[in-house]
Amino acid sequence: MAIRAMPLGLASGIVANKHEASHFDGFASVAGLKSDAETGFLTRARQSPNLTLLTGVAVDDLVGDRENPQRFAAYT
Repeated sequence: MAIRAMPLGLASGIVANKHEASHFDGFASVAGLKSDAETGFLTRARQSPNLTLLTGVAVDDLVGDRENPQRFAAYT
């Protein structure tokens, strides 16, 4: 049987952090060493000049722009 790496969203430096390396669990990493919504998407999205993140707003649908597939609108 071949041994393969398990696809986990972990930073390679996690093994150097004793606390974080002791528990590869489903909880977010305060050191930013696990790929969670905050580190994997929200931080990068907040840096985007053409994106607005709204909190406390329910979204029913995301509709892509037919002319520009990189653009979409959220409908509430």
